Amino acid sequence: MRIGFQEYNLARLEIKCATKNVASQKVAEKLGFTCEGILRQAERINESVHDLKLYSLLRSEWEYS
Repeated sequence: MRIGFQEYNLARLEIKCATKNVASQKVAEKLGFTCEGILRQAERINESVHDLKLYSLLRSEWEYS
C-alpha cells in the first residue's frame, strides 16, 4: 500500500476475490478496504465463471505507517 500511494501516487487500490473465498475477504477487510459490491461472472476458471467481490482503499482512507 505504501508503494502504491507514496511511490506511484495512486488515488485508490483494489482487491478482487471470489465471493466464496472468505479468507481473502477477511484479509481485505483487516487491511481497511471497503467492499464496493459484487462483479457478476467476472472471472473464468477453466469452464466455469465466478462472481468476485470488489474491495477498494482510497488514499484519504489509508493511514501512513
